[in-house]
Amino acid sequence: MRNKKIWGFLMRFFATYFFMFLGYSLWLLSAETKVPFFETDLITRQVAKSTDYLLKSFGTNVYVDQHPSELSLRLYINDTYVARVVEGCNGISIMILFVAFLMAFKGSWKRTTLFGFIGCVSIYLVNVLRIALLAFMLFHFNSYEFFLHDFLFPALLYGYVFLLWLLWVNRLSSFKS
Repeated sequence: MRNKKIWGFLMRFFATYFFMFLGYSLWLLSAETKVPFFETDLITRQVAKSTDYLLKSFGTNVYVDQHPSELSLRLYINDTYVARVVEGCNGISIMILFVAFLMAFKGSWKRTTLFGFIGCVSIYLVNVLRIALLAFMLFHFNSYEFFLHDFLFPALLYGYVFLLWLLWVNRLSSFKS
């Protein structure tokens, strides 16, 4: 009986992840263009614009533009090229992983949908904050780029998602019952 629950968990997780990732990948194929000019997908552009807005709201002289020869957006602070925002920065892959985990630890459809929506919106906001803080830190402490980009700021985002998962499993899912 226990193996049946484990297999059910794994099947729900991988099926959800596979179909969401497949859908997102197919959407990306139609949303990004390289000809006649490079243009990133709408979600990545929105994340970059939100980052721009957040930094400007704190008085930072910032702007974002499309990179002319790659699928990325360039982020400038005080006319200094600080970072590029690529599709991998938009947080969608993390949201897909988050939702797949929710589906694996079943809950009621209403609760799962509501928590999934609120979780994805909050992941978006935390991700924008992460990119803004990373850009600000790179502007001031560029020599720490490797540590900031590859360790500290991913740990903040993944740590936040982990806390959401703990909340889901321990308080909101049907796992306890």
